[in-house]
Amino acid sequence: MKSFKRSVVQHLTAASLSLGAGGAGAMTLAELPTEVLGEVADAVEDPELPLDDKLRVVRLLAADERPAARVLAADSVGALYGKAPAQTLDVVARLAGDEAPEVRAAAAVAFGEVLHRATPAERVELVCEWTIAEEVGRRVAVAHALALPLPLLVTDLAIRQLATDPSVEVRRHAALAAERHYAERRSDYREVAELLASDEDRFVRRVARSLLER
Repeated sequence: MKSFKRSVVQHLTAASLSLGAGGAGAMTLAELPTEVLGEVADAVEDPELPLDDKLRVVRLLAADERPAARVLAADSVGALYGKAPAQTLDVVARLAGDEAPEVRAAAAVAFGEVLHRATPAERVELVCEWTIAEEVGRRVAVAHALALPLPLLVTDLAIRQLATDPSVEVRRHAALAAERHYAERRSDYREVAELLASDEDRFVRRVARSLLER
């Protein structure tokens, strides 16, 4: 099975090089069935596979026209953060703005994995940067990730900022993040709940009002 995976990875690497040279790399990748793409994504965890090949695989999956392939890219890329932080964040940011909701959801989970693997200083920097990003996908991703049990000094400040976001998707995740952390700092998150209790979105109002009733 490993030899099969490596042969497919070699196939994808050749496709990547062809694509970079203006060739038909994308067509080569499109020839692979979705079932095989799952095996290829698993190869990213192979310790014997060079980092450059892992990045090529993830990028090709992220560029595939099939949402299922792009979800696989999101599922795989977070593990590469420690050795390739900039490249990993580029892929996650791209997928966070994807047109398919399932891909955006997977990218949000990937960003949470990035935060888990990042140093405390890196977490603060990333959360601050993504909280005020112009791209709504990145703001959704960080709002989603803030519901995770990660030690982060600016969690309450970020959630408060995201609670005023013009995107309802961001505010929904901010409300859920406030709910997740409510018991830790009731006074701070009660202020967020009071802010969201009059939100135009029914889901946001319901979460906020349930917090105020505690």
